[in-house]
Formats: sequence, structure tokens, C-alpha cells
Amino acid sequence: VVDAVRGIRYPDFAKKAITLRNDREELSEEMRVLYVALTRASERLYLSFAGNSLPEPGNSSYKALKNFGPKENPVPNAELLQKNSYADWLGFLLEEKDCKGVADYRVYPDDMSLPKSAAEDTKESVETEESIPKVIETLSPEVLKERFDFVYPYQSSRSLPAKLSVSDYAREMREEEDIDSFEMVFDFSDADFSGEPQEKSTALERGIVTHDFLGLLDFDKTESIESLKLEAERLVELNLLEPTALGLIDFEKIQRFFSTALGERIKTADEVLREQPFRVLIDADKLYKDVESSDKILVQGRFDLILKEADGITVLDYKTDRVRGDKLKQRAKNYEPQLYIYGLAAEELFEKKVSEKLIYFLEAEELVES
Repeated sequence: VVDAVRGIRYPDFAKKAITLRNDREELSEEMRVLYVALTRASERLYLSFAGNSLPEPGNSSYKALKNFGPKENPVPNAELLQKNSYADWLGFLLEEKDCKGVADYRVYPDDMSLPKSAAEDTKESVETEESIPKVIETLSPEVLKERFDFVYPYQSSRSLPAKLSVSDYAREMREEEDIDSFEMVFDFSDADFSGEPQEKSTALERGIVTHDFLGLLDFDKTESIESLKLEAERLVELNLLEPTALGLIDFEKIQRFFSTALGERIKTADEVLREQPFRVLIDADKLYKDVESSDKILVQGRFDLILKEADGITVLDYKTDRVRGDKLKQRAKNYEPQLYIYGLAAEELFEKKVSEKLIYFLEAEELVES
């Protein structure tokens, strides 16, 4: 707040409240880090306090902290907020009877500093030798050589990701195998050159809407184009599809797909899972070549469709890419890493052999086995 009359500026209540909250959050984080440091030591823990942070038995800080116990009567937050470092929190405990024999401390002289020259090095070493704990281990040349020659035995694991999405994995594999990225395909078969205003829809929008519809529709409503349209309208009424979806879905091609042998299998299968998300741990050596590691990588993704039958599991992925002929074959090859990881994930999740990994290109009405 700025007081123009008196020519002063001071913090208002809101700023003070925000500052106090920030202080408490920072204190909480420092407490957490301190707790981690205190609980990770295997045998011995060394803490260094700068300056005169260690409370003296006669000062107010020591007396205030002495009124509280670490267990039955913990130090209140208001008292902790007044301290400047972890030395203020822990220093007084070193004088407690319960800490004798467990914790010890030494106070080094204020003028103690690093040597400034070789001559002073010898002098200061003599003066401070007794006060500085010996923590340097004398090692033989053989031991030193062994340690410096050490090679980490799991070098390949250093570059492995802890978590991986299916799309990221597929992209990595395409780059590794130098597979060309998806080419832009120009299809003018449905183009309108009349110059009249048109509502535009992208391939991505059509793909998303088609996948949503295939993931929601009732398989009993796939007998005709009309029944599929009525099913889409029902899903719109339930707010499961946007009204614009009705103009983006190719009902004719979907109906023809469910008239195929694979479509009939889906409608009569024992169990069908659609749009099933997954997170599963997969052995690293199954995902990457030349990796000898027992590490596991968390892989996440989503199946378009899982078909469970008596002889195994079929993984099916729908694609709405507008490609045909040789371009379709190349596109299917690009999708192979994606189907490969789907197969691994399905076997891990369902503990059953994957018998088929299939891609169905809806636009070309062609089924490809991966």
C-alpha cells in the first residue's frame, strides 16, 4: 500500500498473508529435505552448522526449544517459523540427555580457513590436526587402480526411459530403422471446386470421431447403414457424440467392415474390449535391440479393440488414413512398432497368447496382418 500523503509504503494484509503462506510452504519443503537427509544415513550422519547457529544453553532460542519435547510435546509451527536454519531446529537436541552417546558435536574456531600457501598448509595442519576428525581412508595403489578402472555394468540401462507411450515408442523405432515419416497424401476425389462455402473437416477430426463411434456403438446395430445412422443419433442424444459427428462418419464403410469375416467374429466373440487404456511393465530387452537389462519400462497406451477367443487374443487397430496400394503397404509398415507393443502389452495384461495383430484401413477397406 502506498500512502502518498505521508510518503510511505507498507504491505497490506493480503501481501502479508501470501508471504506467510510462502514461508510456511518453504519451511515444509526444507523439513522434508531434512527428514530425507536424516533418514538416509547408513552408519553415520555429519551435519555442519555455519557461524553461530548452534544455540547456547543460556540464550532465548535454547530456552524456548527446551520447553518442548520431540515426541509428546512437539515444537509448534509458530516457533519453527522464527528459526533461520536447520541448526536452530536441531542444535539444542545435542545437549539433551537422550542424545548423549548417539549424537556429538565439535565447534571449530571462527578463524579456521583453508590454507593460503604451501607454507601455511604445514602450519595449519599441525594446529588443527587434533580438532578435525580423520575421514580420509588410506588406499593402496592397487585399490585405487581398481576403483578408477571401474566400469558401470549396466551402461545400456542409463539411456532407457522409465515411462514410455506407444506413440513415442513407434516414433523412436521409425527413426531407428530410418523409416520415412508419413507422407502427405493429396486426395482430390471428393473435392468441390465450385467455389461455394463449405464446412471444413480435417483428417484428424474424422479419425477421432470415427474411433469414438466404433468404441461406443452397439454391435447389434451394424446390420445396415440406416441402423448405424440411428445408432449415431442415439449416441448424440446421450451426449456421447457431438452433433457434427453425423456428417463426419462414413457409415457405408463401417457397415461393410462389420459384414466381413472379421466383423462377424467381433459380433459373436466371447469378450470384446474397446478403447481399453493400459499401463503395463514390459522387459526393456523386449522393446529395444542390443539391450541386456532386467529393467522394466512402464508402457502406457490404449487398445482400439481386443478380441478374446478360445484360441487366443486378437489385437485390432483401426486406421482412417486415406492411402491405397503401395502407400498403404508402407503405412502399415510404419505402424508395425505400434502393433508390436500392443501385442506385448496384451500378453502381459491378459496372460494369454496373442494370436493375431491386425490393422484395418477403413478408407481402403483393407485388412493387414502385422
